[in-house]
Amino acid sequence: MTAVRSAGSAGSALPALTDADVADLRAQLESGATPRVRLRAGGAGAVIDVGNPDADGPEYIKVKVTLNGTRDTLPFAPDDLAATPRRVPPAAANASRAASTATATPPSSPPAAAPSPTAKAGRRPRRNLPPRTAPDVLITLRTAGAEWTVDAARDGTTITTGAVVSAEAVQAVADNLHDAKLAAAVADVAAVRRADAAGRVERLRAELTAAEALLASYTPGSPATAPPTMSAVGPQDSGCLM
Repeated sequence: MTAVRSAGSAGSALPALTDADVADLRAQLESGATPRVRLRAGGAGAVIDVGNPDADGPEYIKVKVTLNGTRDTLPFAPDDLAATPRRVPPAAANASRAASTATATPPSSPPAAAPSPTAKAGRRPRRNLPPRTAPDVLITLRTAGAEWTVDAARDGTTITTGAVVSAEAVQAVADNLHDAKLAAAVADVAAVRRADAAGRVERLRAELTAAEALLASYTPGSPATAPPTMSAVGPQDSGCLM
């Protein structure tokens, strides 16, 4: 992106945007169109916004460009840009060609006066944009009780804290890193967690068995509360009943 600005300062055969060109770009944006401009340093882009030089500074025209395969929106001054040729409909082109043939060629206008050295000296020097750098991201995995959690920060600013991560995801990270010590640490945590879970299952199973027995003792007709049958009475007891 710095190359785009520095190349424009070396001069270009393309004329810079005039006040009328800037007004035309603003009118096209207001009508819903997306006008295009050429970069005097080379290339082209689509105009996204035309701001106010008093409020936004000299680089008040925002253009979406593609640099080294990356699309980005950058601010430009009118001196950095050139207008693109407006496409003329075929009917208008034919009418203009017929009119030029029927009328005499007007006298050529005198060449435009070169800008004075004072005007060139008063221009504000273009600033070079710093190169874009990747953010510094820190991700920390930790154990919290029976769960894995993750903390993340970007350029020193916390993004998330204590987000729960599944054991399968942690195991996948350890497997992909191919680090024996890391894999052993994750495996130790998994073994302890499995043992804790198995013990809890056994305790819950015992509690369930006891609860079912208690429920059966309060349920009429259940094996635990049913009265003895006649077959359970011995012969002597039968004689006593007689």
